[in-house]
Order: sequence, then C-alpha cells, then structure tokens
Amino acid sequence: MKTAKNNEVEKTRPSVNAVEDHAGAGSDIFVSTNKKINILFLINDLKIGGAEKMMLYLVSGLDLRIYNPIVCTLLDRGEYRDRVSGMGFKYYSLEMQSYFKVPLALFKLLKIISGENITIIHSYLFYSDIMARIAGWLGGVPIVITSMRNIDSWRKPPHIFIDSLTYTLSSAIISNSLAGAERLVNVERIPASKIKVVYNAIKLNEYKKPENYDRNVFRSSMGLSENDIAIVKVARLEEQKDHHTLLKAARSLLSQIESGGDFAAGKTLKFVLVGDGRMENELKSEAVKLGIDKNVIFLGRRMDIKEILHASDIFLMTSIYEGIPNSILEAQACGLPVIATDVGGVSEIIENNYNGFLCKPSEVQDIADKVKFVISSSELAKTIVANAFERLEQKFSQKNLIAKTTAIYKDLLIQCTSADVVDFFSPDDFKMKLNVLYFITSSDTGGAQKHLVALVKHFLRKNHQIKVVTSPGEPMNGNLRKLGIKPIILNYLQKKINPFYDFITFYQLSRILIENDFQIIHCHSTKAGIIGRLAAFFAGVPVKIFTAHGFVFHENMNFFKRSLCVLAEKIGGIFSDCIITVSGADWKKAVKNHIAPRRKLKLIQNGIEINEINNFSVNVSDENRKKWRGKYKISDNAIIIGSVGRLVYEKSYETAIKAFKKVSEKNERAVMLIAGGGYELRKLEGLIKKLGLESKVVLTGEIENIYEIYSIIDIFFLSSIKEGLPYSLLEAGAFGLFSVCTNAGGISDVIKTGKNGILCQSGNEDSFVDALLNSLDMPAAQRALMGGNLKNTIIENFTEEKMACEVEKTYFRLAAKKGLIKSV
Repeated sequence: MKTAKNNEVEKTRPSVNAVEDHAGAGSDIFVSTNKKINILFLINDLKIGGAEKMMLYLVSGLDLRIYNPIVCTLLDRGEYRDRVSGMGFKYYSLEMQSYFKVPLALFKLLKIISGENITIIHSYLFYSDIMARIAGWLGGVPIVITSMRNIDSWRKPPHIFIDSLTYTLSSAIISNSLAGAERLVNVERIPASKIKVVYNAIKLNEYKKPENYDRNVFRSSMGLSENDIAIVKVARLEEQKDHHTLLKAARSLLSQIESGGDFAAGKTLKFVLVGDGRMENELKSEAVKLGIDKNVIFLGRRMDIKEILHASDIFLMTSIYEGIPNSILEAQACGLPVIATDVGGVSEIIENNYNGFLCKPSEVQDIADKVKFVISSSELAKTIVANAFERLEQKFSQKNLIAKTTAIYKDLLIQCTSADVVDFFSPDDFKMKLNVLYFITSSDTGGAQKHLVALVKHFLRKNHQIKVVTSPGEPMNGNLRKLGIKPIILNYLQKKINPFYDFITFYQLSRILIENDFQIIHCHSTKAGIIGRLAAFFAGVPVKIFTAHGFVFHENMNFFKRSLCVLAEKIGGIFSDCIITVSGADWKKAVKNHIAPRRKLKLIQNGIEINEINNFSVNVSDENRKKWRGKYKISDNAIIIGSVGRLVYEKSYETAIKAFKKVSEKNERAVMLIAGGGYELRKLEGLIKKLGLESKVVLTGEIENIYEIYSIIDIFFLSSIKEGLPYSLLEAGAFGLFSVCTNAGGISDVIKTGKNGILCQSGNEDSFVDALLNSLDMPAAQRALMGGNLKNTIIENFTEEKMACEVEKTYFRLAAKKGLIKSV
C-alpha cells in the first residue's frame, strides 16, 4: 500500500458477485449507466476500534454496481490498513499529525474530492467530521454525512461550539444510538431533522469458534486454569471505561468468597482485561493495592479478541458513557452472558434480564451483585445467551447496517436530483408528478399506436398527468377512451405531406402547448415528430422527445427522397432533447446518418404485456383451435405459416406470397394466413388469384381478437423490408411460436438463427423460400423447442413494464437536467 505522500493505491475491484449478498437497499435501485456514485469515507485512522470496524463493514458491503467507495484517513496508521488494501479500494491519507498540518491536509482533501469527483463524503469521529464539513463545503460536494459514535462526555465547550458552528454543513448526522441522537438534540441543539439513527452491526459468522480451536489450551495461554471463572472486559484503558469500578467490584466478590460465600462453587474468579491505554500502570498499581493482582490478568492490546471471548465465561462492561458498544455485540456473538452499565445506547442492545443484565454505572455493589447472580444462575445465563443471539440477528446485522445507511444515501441523492443520480433510482422515488403530452400522427392499428397506449396506461397508473393529441380514427382512440383519456383530435393531421394542412396542425398544436403547462412532449411517428418538436420549441416546452418506430428512410429509397428524409430527421434532432429508437438497428442508423449527437440517442426496445397473453393461451383448448381453423376453412392437419401486420408496402407480403407459391409446390400441407388490413389488400388479392393460391393463402382482414390467430399458427413469419421492432414478432414469441423473419430493422434484436428462429435476407425471395422450406423440414419438436427459446427471450428482454420504466427514467433524467425536479 502506498500512503499519503500524494500517492494512492488502486487494485482490482471486488466483483459484483462478491457483494450481491450485501446489496441491501440496492434491490430497488435502477442501474442504467456505467457511471458510479463516488463516496469518500473519511476517518481519523484505521486502528482497531468500533467506528473503524463499522466503516469497513459498510464499505465491504456496498453494491459496487452503484457505489465506488474510497477510503481516506487523517493519519496513516492502524491494523485495518492492510484489510482496506486487500479489498481493492483506493486509499489516501492526509498525514495530519498536528494542528499545524491542518491547512495542508485540507488542501490534499480538496484535491482528492476534485480528482475523484466525489458525490458523498461520509465521515466518522469528531476531527474527521469537522474536516469533512469544511472540505465538503469548499469542494462543492453535494452530500456530507457526519457521525455521532459515542455519548461524547469528553467533548468540552470548544468542541460543542465548533460542532454548533459547522453542523449546518452536514446533510445528515448518523448516530449509532437513540441516546446519541438525543444528546445531539438536547445538549448540542442540533435539529432532529438532521439526525438519523443506524445501529452498529455484527457479522455473526466472523465470531464462530475457529477450526481446531482448543478452549483449554487457549485459556492456559491466557493464564487461566480449568477451575477459573473468566470474567472478561474488552476496552481501552481510559476513564470512559471505568476500570476502577470494575476492580473494586472484583475486590467485593473476592472478599465474599474469602468470607465463605459459595456462589462460585469452589471456582476461582479471574478478571481478564483486554486493551491498552494510558491508565495501564495506574490500574495495575490499584490491583496490587486492592490485593487482587493475582486475580486480574492484563492482556494488553490483542488481535485475537474472538478467541479470548470464546475462552471466557462472562463479559463485563463498566463504562460511564457509551454509544452502541461493539464489544457487547461481539461478546454476545461469541455466546457470553453480558453484564453492562446502563449508559448511552447500551439499553438499546440489552433488555434487562432478557438478553443481558443492566446495572448502575459506578455502583460497585450493584455490579458485583449482578456478576454474583449470573455465576449462580447458569441455566438462566444460557437462556440469556440464546435470546441475545436472536436479537443480534434481528437488529444488529450487517445487512441492516447497509440497508439503513444506503437508504439515507438514497434519500439525500434524490434531493440532489442531478441527471446522473436519477439513473440509479426508480422514478417512484421522486414525488413529483409529470405533465406529459403525447403526439402521434395516426390513430389506426400499428406498433407505434400500441407503444403509445402502453405508455399512457403505465403513466396513468403512476398518477402522472397525461394528454394525447392525434388524428381522427380507430382503434387507438377507442383504446385511450377505455383508459379514461379523451384524445385531442386534430382534423387536419394526416400522414401525407400537405403544407396547408400541416401549417394548421402546427398552429393548433402550438396553442395547446402554450395554453397548458406541459413539461414533456413525446412525439411518435415521422410527421408528428417533425411538427411536434418544432411547435414545442417555439412554445417553450422544456423536454422534447421523439420515438422513431423505424426511421422512414431506408436503403431502397431513391437518393433525392432519402436525402430529404434524413435532412428532416436531422432538423428534428436539433430541436430534440432525446431521440428514442426501439431497435438497435435504428440506433445504428441514427448514428451512421448523424441524425443527432450520440448523447441524445437512447435505445429502448418495445415490450408487450406477457401476462395478458399467458392468461389467454392457458385457456385455449384443442377444440378452440379446431373451431378457429374452421372459421378460415383450414384443415386440422395443415401447417399454417402465418403473419400479423398491416397490408402495406413495408411488410412486403407480395414477396412472401410469391415465395409461398414455390413452398406450396413442395409441401402440400402448407397454408399461408395473413391477418390485418391495409391499402395493399386488393393488390394482394389479385396476386393470390393470379398465382392460383386461393385455397392456400388466406387474408383475414382486420381481426377483433388477434390472439386467436397466434393460437392456430404453426410457423410465424415476417417478410418486411422496413421495420422498427415489430410488436407482432414479440406477441408471436410470447405464444412460443417458431419464427421465420427477414433481417429488417430491429428483427435481428430478437431472432437469432438456430437458437429461437431463422433470419433470412430482406427483400430476397429465394432466401425467404429456403428459410420456409428449412422450417417445414424441421421436426415439430425442434420447432417447439426453438419457439420456447423465443418465448424466454421475450419474457427476459421485451416486456411492457421494462419498456415503460425505461421511458419513465428517461423522462426524469431529462427533467432533472432541465431543473424541473425539486427536492422532496
């Protein structure tokens, strides 16, 4: 490890898997970015101590997909330094050995804050707290969290005065006990709203007996015999821990035994004091003075605390003030009955006579009587130990420590409402309700319309304010009315370019935008995308979004027309805050044609309501399928090659029908079924008649319940030459249908040849013929297996909920960038 001569160490970070068990509150966190929230943990040093251990518990358990912890100390010392290095976290030290070095240390700290782009400073102990507050203020750190680790009676008026001057620079103060929180409010007059309580933690697994542990051998190494009752105290040898009272209580107990008391049943009492400190010589002298030096063992500073506790019989704590003492938690984890003075937060750990015993501080006789009672009541002591262990699991686990601390991080980060922070949390965490206008050109049947209705349904469920502007028509407008939305109809809005009508539409939309306080306009389809974004710009709508459900330009267009379409999209891109593409192919197309800077492009794939399809399909019987096949005069043994989509040029059903002519000549059982209406209906009917396929190709027209079609299809196909991410493919996949599709648009986002279907070349009749024949030659069981794989793909990656949540997160991210989200 390198230390503070402006050096640092950065090792390989622990894997995400290594910390998944400690994600805590991270389970409801949304990760959609490679960035992380950088947290600087600041502490005096890394010597063995309660605050130091709690910091390491927290650092080691953070969700590293979200947080990037960095450790910094005022002094470069302590046994835990190597542990931090072993975890692979960055480590800095300020080398602040004296007050004279405070300015230089502060300069170093500010340099670290700037260089590491720190979002949160979390400090422990008084001097680190003051440095954190000042550096956080000077360095512009959004969140500074300081601590109350003890009932710090040592704090003199100057300390309290400094605290009172600087506490406002803390975003929050974490106390490890209710008693500590009360002291901050009552003594230091810090507002209760600033204070959060997070109890210390214990890793119970760490306190199991080591393998090959021989208790008798270890006791012997401590100077204990089998006949000794070991009463242990683990604490620094300082005034706070009041070892003087412990020694006096020891003298009282030993005097009772000398006077004939039989509570120890012939055993010898030994008092084991673990720890060092400036009072060591004084306490040793007092033990000699009291005549108990043969019964008091001073072990000094030890690293094998766990082994010592397992070798002992009773834990005794006699402090005159405390926060939440880790030593009690450790003793209980090692199975010792605990006797402790009722100070600070001790009563928040121990319920008297249930999971431990409380006595009055500095009361020698009360402490002695409690020790005597525990020695005399071995069965009760066993019950106390069991109760203590259960309470540790419930209240003082590392999981609770991490969950409660990260919940505080989360609340404070949400109040920051920066765009980067929005990426990590659910939109539900933000109390603000958005006012959104959806604008779409056509209200007929199509993927864009399904997409919009799904978003409206999602945002209504979240109680956002929603309006939809569109053209006359069905079925979308009817579906919106069923959801409780009355669409605003613009009668002059149409797909075809008409300068006069388009200007009227622009004017009408501008009035709607100006008269309403919309924060976001979300446009769908090309015409609405151009008009909507321009109108929103001039009307002052803060956030302007366009979803491209397959860009209108494609490679088969003539150069002049394609260039005009690309130019129109580029103009729209200038007035956009975000362009959402529903497929990876369209995202690449946008990048290739420089539609907008990459920072404005967002890939959010379409999704469908899986449960609705599952609920339908589980209730479909063979009798149902036979009846539905009969509706279209298709025999039971026919293999139906089917598709669902509008009869338009982009779907290239003409190519599919021509290809099927060749397929049907080689497979008499094959039947083609195409469900949907559109302007190419008459053309396709003529083609079918011309090819003599009237008995082999069925055009159903518009279908009220499209799920019936999916239920009778054996092989699903798409022959498109232009697509976004087709809903029909997602729906077919949810039905577990084997699929043969061209590689147009986002189809390749879903279909992987040989795994869950077959991809063939778009616009190539021969390629389509080969793919269909290969699928027909395939055993039905193999098609079913690949159809099942496609269903799994849809369930994992293409759900309506996932799509809508990604859109919602995008809204909040953009709203945060515009300063629309206020602190909650």
